[in-house]
Amino acid sequence: MGISLVVATLIRSKKPIVGHNFIYDLGFLYHQFIDLLPPTYPLFRAKVNEYFPVIYDTKVLARAHSSVYTQFSLEHVLNKSIELNKNQVKFVFPPEFRNLEDVKEGHDAGFDAFCTGKTFTIMAKLMERGIIRATETPKYRERKVESRVKVGEEDKEAAASK
Repeated sequence: MGISLVVATLIRSKKPIVGHNFIYDLGFLYHQFIDLLPPTYPLFRAKVNEYFPVIYDTKVLARAHSSVYTQFSLEHVLNKSIELNKNQVKFVFPPEFRNLEDVKEGHDAGFDAFCTGKTFTIMAKLMERGIIRATETPKYRERKVESRVKVGEEDKEAAASK
């Protein structure tokens, strides 16, 4: 019940959501809390955008600025953004806040979320200042989503009735 309340709040709020390389996270979120995955990427994208109309993916933003960003892992995009930032954007936290600046390993959910938010904030400021230019996002080719799990006839009928 806990995370489903968070997802429902995100959907109702229509606030922007930010992630890094989080197409799989969006797919998991959609499949677990919203509906079965649509059969094609364009349909999936349209359905996700109904629920989350404003999505920022820092990896997609970095790829759209490939003359500046040459590697696209969260660590590389963050470090390049910090380098370009030249200390214009500063992050200040209250003393009781867990100091994620000292965490040096990825794949800690809190640390990854902190790094993604920091990356996005700096990238937005870099775009505002014209250091990186907003460009058209890269196009993704259409591909059919194949299920690796055999779906029983009852499940197919239930999915078809939705």
